[in-house]
Amino acid sequence: MKEIARVAALVLACTTVSALAENSKPDMKTQETEKPEEKKSEGKTEKKPEDRKSEGKKDKKPEGKKSEDKKEKKSEGKKSEDKKDKKSEDKKDKKPKEKKPEIWTPWDIAFGAAFMSDYNFRGITQSNHRQSVAAYFEPRYNFNANLQGYVGLSGESISFPNRAPSEIDFYGGIRPTFGNLALDLGAWYYWYPRGECFHDFIVGCLPTLRNGNVIKADLNFWEIYGKATYLLNDQFSLGGGVYWSPSVLNSGAEGTFVAGTAKYILPPVLPNGIGWFISADVGHWFLGTSDSFYAVPGFPGGIPYKSYNTWDAGLAFTWKQFTLDLRYYDTNLNKGDCNAFTSDHTAGGVFSTPINPGGPGSSWCGATFLAKLSIDLNKDNLKKSEGKTSEEKKPEQKKSKEKKDKSEAKWLLAERKPQEKKPHEKGAAEKKPKESEEKMSGGKKPQEKKPEIKNPWDIASEISFWSEFNIRGISASGHRPSVVPYLEPRYNFSDSLQAYMRLWGNSLRFPNRAAVAINLFAGTRPTFGKLALDYGYWQRWFPGGQCVIRRTTEAATDVATDGPCITKPDLSYWEIFAKATYNVNKQFSYGGGAYWSPSVLNSGDPATYVVGTAKYILPTFRPSDIGWFISGDVGHWFREGTPYPSYTNWNMGLAFTWKQFTLDLRYSDTNNKDCNVARTPNIVIPGPLGHECRATFFSKLTVDLSGESYK
Repeated sequence: MKEIARVAALVLACTTVSALAENSKPDMKTQETEKPEEKKSEGKTEKKPEDRKSEGKKDKKPEGKKSEDKKEKKSEGKKSEDKKDKKSEDKKDKKPKEKKPEIWTPWDIAFGAAFMSDYNFRGITQSNHRQSVAAYFEPRYNFNANLQGYVGLSGESISFPNRAPSEIDFYGGIRPTFGNLALDLGAWYYWYPRGECFHDFIVGCLPTLRNGNVIKADLNFWEIYGKATYLLNDQFSLGGGVYWSPSVLNSGAEGTFVAGTAKYILPPVLPNGIGWFISADVGHWFLGTSDSFYAVPGFPGGIPYKSYNTWDAGLAFTWKQFTLDLRYYDTNLNKGDCNAFTSDHTAGGVFSTPINPGGPGSSWCGATFLAKLSIDLNKDNLKKSEGKTSEEKKPEQKKSKEKKDKSEAKWLLAERKPQEKKPHEKGAAEKKPKESEEKMSGGKKPQEKKPEIKNPWDIASEISFWSEFNIRGISASGHRPSVVPYLEPRYNFSDSLQAYMRLWGNSLRFPNRAAVAINLFAGTRPTFGKLALDYGYWQRWFPGGQCVIRRTTEAATDVATDGPCITKPDLSYWEIFAKATYNVNKQFSYGGGAYWSPSVLNSGDPATYVVGTAKYILPTFRPSDIGWFISGDVGHWFREGTPYPSYTNWNMGLAFTWKQFTLDLRYSDTNNKDCNVARTPNIVIPGPLGHECRATFFSKLTVDLSGESYK
């Protein structure tokens, strides 16, 4: 018992002395100088290591003392082992608590946008060989790993003979999979809103098109389809599909389209993670006979449309969520039969066929080459891209990397110290590795851990579905739906200075038949505390414009003659702008801006637009985390001396936000009651007053596609 008590007392004494020694930081000593037997010889002169060795040989320690020392070492070793075991047990207990099980949800969502040099559908251009923008939004529900249900909404800008500015598609179906075989069964509805009828002999229609073609106002139709894709291996896949409609383009003609496709993923030899593949499609559209609206001499009951073959082949490059597709399209339709099927308003010449007697010829079905840049996002590829961008986002990798760095640091210290130490620095050499290890595990930052380098590049992208595209109080889409996607690369010089470029497209309806607007922005955004500024250049491009000529008919001779152009083919122009926003607090902000152009809508006359804006964020709904805010704008466009009158516009609305979605409900009005003014001086447009500037209510659904919004 006495021996046990003595051992316990010695352990307590050693612990206290070592703690006091660490706090007071005395001169470096070896562990041998702090042994109990040396403490008993306090007051004696300290002897050199050589003297200690000689004394050790002469005066050996008693056996009891050695056993006590062994017990002390065992007890200390046991205590340290217990501490280690306890720490390891605590770590094991903490790990399961830190890792929360991932909640699986059957819901998924896919969305994307595309900029196309030409919108081609089954070998036929839908945008008059002009640029087009497209976007889609597709919620999905996974019943199990092999069965998915989906619905979708998509939109494309088009240029149709009936002046429909956009195509809105509604679709839905199921996607079952059986091993390497993937099926897709569903239905598709094509909606072409706000078209106009052109036919001399139909009541309520406008006069026949200049080239003699006629077209219905309503071209909407639906299809049912079945598709299949079989993966032969990781690189090669084959597929096909069948589509059937009772009335293609509401023409009365039944249509069945059969297609086959092949795709081969090329080896990953390109740099920076760029993938590439080649693909090809071939199809045949079996077409029936139209109704009497499209009757021609020889076919009074309707036109028996010419069935035709179509094919395409292309090379595509992929990088993260982006795809650049370069593709060649062609068909075996001649220009006459193509004109009979499409009623192309740009067709010309004489290409007579049985169903197009004496009619013009269309190039809409001929060979064409197009480029398409698209972005496609869903939950899976966003997670993958976020996981690959930074190692700091993976805690397990970070911990393992730190452990590896620490073990390498210990090894380097152990290798270097014996070479650097001197005989009288033995204690210091033994203590340095321990001190460095304590620094690594303590609150101080390890030396080998480099500071995180922030990437100055950023990117923002968005898709908006508008019930009408309204800008400065004017409906640029003729009170028709519009799709508006944009892509904005950014470069942050610092936390308070950003440079950016934005590519923005939208479908519209202009008097010169331009069906799409391509907008290019470039500028900088400096910030000064609560004040945010924006300076830049804005180029507006309206491709596909034409010289629209109004036809007049003389009552005496009943002969139609063509007048001068009532609008310029090219309405493109540019502006410079400066904007400012001041954030009073987290809820309230206000601002304004000025825009100047030397030739608004290519009229040759300058114009200045000044606007003021205010926004107030309302309290967030709980527990749904639905945000909402109210905002309003007031602006005036100074356009004196131009064929366009100056006017004031205003709007106000209420918007709701949830995750990546924003629904904006807005009222807009101007003091200009007639937008039907000439785009060319001294030309008066007859007809009713233009309603594009009048009071209107519109809605806008926006999906933020930026990766930052998912964090």
